[in-house]
Amino acid sequence: MAEPHPLDMIPVCPTCLEMYKKSRRYTKQLRSWGCFDPYAHPNDPDKWPLAVMYERSGHLQQIRPMPEVTLSGNYIVCRNIFSAYRRGRGCRKGGRCTYAHSRMEAKAWNRARKQQQRRGESRQPRQPRTKRPSASSVSFVTPDEPKPRNPPVRYMNGAMADAHPYYNLPPIDTLNHELLEAPVTYDNYQDKFHTLLYYEEHEHERILRDRCNNMYDVTTYLHYDGNIHGQIFGMTSTNVAYAFQAATDVYLFLPTPGSSRFARIMGNICRPVHNEKKLDDVLYFTIKIKAHSPNVQLLVQVCPKMLRQTTQLYVQVQFVLKHTYFANNHRSLENLCPSVISKLVPRKEDLELSLQQVRLAPMPRIEILTLDKEYQFLALQKILGCSSNAIFLVTGPFGTGKTRLLATAACNILKQPNTRVLICTCHIQSADCYIEEYFGPMKDENLLQGIEPVRLMVSPRLLSDKRKYNFDYTPDSPTCVKSIEDLLRSRLVVSTLLSTLRLKSYNAQPYTHILIDEGAQSREPEAVAPLGLADDHTKIVIAGDHLQVGPQVLVLGKEAQENGLATSLLLRVHSHYEKLSNEQSLTINHLTTPLLTNYRCHDTILRLPSVLFFESTLQARSTSELHPSCVSALEFVCSSLDQTGLCNCPDFDDNEMFALLEQVRQYLDNWPYAEWGSLDYSQICIMSPSATQINKIRQSLKMPEFSSLQGVTTLKSYELQGREFRAVFISVTEPTTPNGATMNPTKSTCDKYMFNTVITRAQSLVVCVGNPFLLLSIES
Repeated sequence: MAEPHPLDMIPVCPTCLEMYKKSRRYTKQLRSWGCFDPYAHPNDPDKWPLAVMYERSGHLQQIRPMPEVTLSGNYIVCRNIFSAYRRGRGCRKGGRCTYAHSRMEAKAWNRARKQQQRRGESRQPRQPRTKRPSASSVSFVTPDEPKPRNPPVRYMNGAMADAHPYYNLPPIDTLNHELLEAPVTYDNYQDKFHTLLYYEEHEHERILRDRCNNMYDVTTYLHYDGNIHGQIFGMTSTNVAYAFQAATDVYLFLPTPGSSRFARIMGNICRPVHNEKKLDDVLYFTIKIKAHSPNVQLLVQVCPKMLRQTTQLYVQVQFVLKHTYFANNHRSLENLCPSVISKLVPRKEDLELSLQQVRLAPMPRIEILTLDKEYQFLALQKILGCSSNAIFLVTGPFGTGKTRLLATAACNILKQPNTRVLICTCHIQSADCYIEEYFGPMKDENLLQGIEPVRLMVSPRLLSDKRKYNFDYTPDSPTCVKSIEDLLRSRLVVSTLLSTLRLKSYNAQPYTHILIDEGAQSREPEAVAPLGLADDHTKIVIAGDHLQVGPQVLVLGKEAQENGLATSLLLRVHSHYEKLSNEQSLTINHLTTPLLTNYRCHDTILRLPSVLFFESTLQARSTSELHPSCVSALEFVCSSLDQTGLCNCPDFDDNEMFALLEQVRQYLDNWPYAEWGSLDYSQICIMSPSATQINKIRQSLKMPEFSSLQGVTTLKSYELQGREFRAVFISVTEPTTPNGATMNPTKSTCDKYMFNTVITRAQSLVVCVGNPFLLLSIES
C-alpha cells in the first residue's frame, strides 16, 4: 500500500495509538496501515480516531474530524485554545468548536477540504462563524464588483457580525413589506422590529456609500509596530465623523500591474497614533501585516513600496458598515420570552389583572435620598406595589428626579428577601451617576445592608475571556476584576442597555425587578435588551422623557421612521395604555405616574421649555442662583448679521468662536467667590453641533490669551445627554446645504428635541452665540 501524504487524515487504531505514544519505532508502518496488527485489534475502523504526521520530524499527532460547516475561507486555529491549554483546560466549546485546535489540524482540514472540492463534493449544513481575516485581506476584484450574498445572519452577536467576512443584509425585495404598516401585536412583535432594523441598516449603508465612497488621496507608511498606518485626505470633517462612527473598515482598490483588475486591501479605521496630530478632515486607518503571510506577498506584487517607505496614492476607497449595533439589537429581540412580549403588548385582561394585584404600603424613608411628597413619594409607592403583569411607566421631563426615584426604589426593594435588581441606562455617564451619587454614598453609610453594588463595565481587554468581568464599585477607583460567579450572584447591578446581553450569554438567572432609566432615548429593540433577563414574575419599571433626543431624531430611513422604529418604548407603551383606556374604559392610573417638579434649572430657563413643550405644567423648585453679572439666565449674542453666505455655510466660524470665548472669559472673571465658593471649570460647558467648531475651540483654549479658560468642558451637541452643568455656552454654527438646510439634522440645535436637550443641561445660564439669520434659514 502506498504511503499517504503527511497531511492526509488516516484513522488509527486506538490501541496502536497508545503504543505509539510510548514508542515511535513503527511510525511509518502505522501511517501506512493505521494499525500494527489489524487481526489482533478487531476494532471498528469507522470509530478510530484520526491522526496526521509532522512532515519533518515524523511524529504522529491525533486530530479531530473536520467539522461539517460551510466555509468561505480556510480553517484557522482557535484564538483561545493556547491560553486555555496553558491553564490546563481545553476549549470551552469542546467538540462543538469549528476552529482547529492546532496548526497541524488546520493544515489537514484545509487539505481535505480542497480534495473534496476537486471531487465536486459540497457541504451546506449551516452558516459559518469564521474569524475575521487579517486586517490586510487582499483579493483581486473590480471596485464595482458586488460581494457574494449569503443568507441574513440574524442570530449573530455584535462582535461576530463585524468579524464575519461576508456579513450581508437581506435584500429589500426579500423583506416582508406587509409588516411595515401593520400595528405592533403579540404575534408580529419580533418580526416587525427585525424588519424595521433591516430597513434602517440599508439606509445607513446607502448613506455611507453615497457620502464616503469615492476617489481619495491616501498616504501610507510603515509604523514601528510592524503595521501599515494610513491617512485618507479629501473628506469633509462631517463625513470623517460619520465614517468613524458608522464604519469599521475601509477597502483600498490598488491597480494591478499589467491587468485591468484591482487588489482589494482591507484596513481597520482607527484613531491616530500617539505621535500623530489629529486633523478633522483626515481619516486614519491601519493595515495589519503578519510576517510570511500570503497577503504580504500579494502586496509586494501590487505595491511593494508600501512595505518600505511613505507612499502617496490616489485610489478608490470603499467603507464597510459597522454591523455591531444592529446585530445586538436583533439579538436582544431574540432573547425575549413570550411572557415578556405579552407585557410589551398587553391585552385588556392583563391590565385588569394588574389592577387587582396593586398594593400601596407606607415605605421607610432613606435619609440620604429625600423625596417630595407631591409627586416622587407617591410614585415610589406605586413602583413598590406595581404588578408583574404590566410595565409601570414614570414620565417626566428633565431634572424632575427620575434617577433619584429609581435609586430609592431599588434600595427599598432590596430590603425584601430574595430580590435582585437590575438598573439599566442608555448612556454610560448615567450609569456611573447611580454609583457615584447614590449607591456609593449609601454603601459608605451602611444603608445597603451589606449588599455590594455592581457597575457592569465591558473592557476590550477581556471581551474574549468569559471567566472574568470588569465591574467596580466606582469608576474612579482601580479596576477590580472578579469572577463571573460573583457577578451573577450580585443582587444589585447597574449597566447600560446593550451591556446586559453579556449577562444573558452567561445564563444569568432572571431578576425580580428591572428598572430602565432613559427609556425614551433609544430605539425599542435596544431598550428591551435588559428584558431578556426577565420572566413571568419580573416587575418592570421604565422612566424617561420622550421630548428629549431619542429615536425620533436618531433613526434614519423613511420606512423605519414612519412605521414604528422612531417611537421609543416608553412612548409606544404609554400610547398603548391610553388607547386601551379609551376603547375599553379601563383605568391606567396604577400603571403610570408623572413627575412635574423640576429641581435643576433656574425659573427663567425652565419657563421656555415648559411653554414650548409641556403646556406650562412644569414647576420650578431649583435653588440655582443667577450670576451677578447676568441680567437674564437666557442670552443671545449676535456674532454676525450678514445674510449672505447662508447656503453652503462652512462648519466653522472664527468670529463666532472668539465671541463665544470672550463671553466665557467674562463669566469666569466675574465669578462670585464669596457667594458661590471656589470655581469648578468642569461645570462650565461649551457646546456646538459642529465637530470642526469644537475642535477649533479646543485648539484656541491652548492659546496664551485664553489660557485662563483651560479646564472648561467642550462637547458636541449629541454628547450632552445625561449631563448637567452650571452654565452652557452654545456656538450655533453648522454646515448647510445649497438650499440652506442643515447637513446634520440629528445634531442641529434647530431640531426641537435637540434644543430641549441642550438648554435644559444648564442650571443657571444659557448663552447662545451666532448669526440669527442662519438659524432662521435652517428652520425654514
